[in-house]
Amino acid sequence: MQDLGSLGGVGSEAFDVSADGSVVVGDAPDASGQTRAFRWTAAGGMKSLSTIYAGSIGSGSYFAFANAISADGGHVAGYGYNQRARRYEAFSTN
Repeated sequence: MQDLGSLGGVGSEAFDVSADGSVVVGDAPDASGQTRAFRWTAAGGMKSLSTIYAGSIGSGSYFAFANAISADGGHVAGYGYNQRARRYEAFSTN
């Protein structure tokens, strides 16, 4: 068993893992209690997808849940909030 850590809140949950087990995705509450999607690697630990992709998602938008990852660990699918459209939407990263 591997402790993946947290994003500053209480707990975390994993939903998928890459084929070789090196990348895990899921969600966790941040320090303010807001649920955020994460990507975990042994080298980098748990990182919020909203932080990783901050430059491309726009202010006020965030990734809430990461539900799946590709076999090679390069693509994550889930859903989050799009501030520009003012709605929750599915997403896929690359």
